[in-house]
Amino acid sequence: RHSFNFLDPFRYVFRSVLLPEGFPAHPHRGFETVTYVLRGGLVHRDSFGVKKSYGAPPDADGSGEGGAVQWMTAGRGLKHEEMWRTGDTTDSTDQELFQIWVNLPRRSKMVPPRMQMLGESDGSSSLAAATQASGGAGLGGSGALAEVRELGPVPLVEPCPGVSVRIVAGSAAGVTSPVETYSELAILHVTLAPNTGWTWPRPKGWTCLAYTRRGQAKIGDPGREVPVHTTARLGRDADEVKLEGGEEGADLLLLAGAPLAEPVEMGGNIVMNSYQELNEANRDLAYGLFGPDWNYSENDSLWRARVKEHWDNLGKFWSDKTMLRPP
Repeated sequence: RHSFNFLDPFRYVFRSVLLPEGFPAHPHRGFETVTYVLRGGLVHRDSFGVKKSYGAPPDADGSGEGGAVQWMTAGRGLKHEEMWRTGDTTDSTDQELFQIWVNLPRRSKMVPPRMQMLGESDGSSSLAAATQASGGAGLGGSGALAEVRELGPVPLVEPCPGVSVRIVAGSAAGVTSPVETYSELAILHVTLAPNTGWTWPRPKGWTCLAYTRRGQAKIGDPGREVPVHTTARLGRDADEVKLEGGEEGADLLLLAGAPLAEPVEMGGNIVMNSYQELNEANRDLAYGLFGPDWNYSENDSLWRARVKEHWDNLGKFWSDKTMLRPP
């Protein structure tokens, strides 16, 4: 959680000289980022020409009402930037979000990049769509390079009085998120009224983490107290997760999934299964297969021009070669 105050005299020094307000373009491969925004918002641009501004309403209280999710599958590789949606220069904003990295199974490491959106978002869905709307032909006539799915609001269910569950992924109380995943998992935002309990029937053998965002909760049977801003890891042998809010209630994020049982090798923002695959990823990054570089300060026209030129030139380069294109 972070706040940007219009009256903060150091903010403009940092923004202009030291650090931008966000995360400039950087590469990913082999996993997915799940960004769940409770307050404020982000502006995303990537190396496939997708721009999305998404987030919570200005008056959001962090409960999850009106929250937004970007589920970005990096797959075989892309570059993207994430800049805080801070409004006009005279605005003060409060930002709060979770970002979760979801590992892709070996069989899905090299799937095409994809984005799934829950909640409020706007902006062009692809460079091809943007150029076609302005009379252009898109990326050399190849169409959209990354799939974008608009899936509506985050599903909400109230399984019993005093309990609400926002289903980012997976299922709870008969309601299933529209987000498609490459492995079995669930991400649930659970709010419990004071001294109110709820049980989620977790599949046996799944890994499960619970983070207490607000209040204090009891987890398991018998209930073990988990204070605010604490993460609990549950054993895999139970086939259900019992939750109970404390005297002030509780707000928790529940993360659960079937173990992949595969080796993991990580290098910076790349997550693969072996050192050889990391080396291959760095080679492909150098070849330009993740897309072009750009500066966060560049306007949309210049950014789109860089993206289009890069992919057009890359396609022409490989079509002129007799060697095999890297996989």
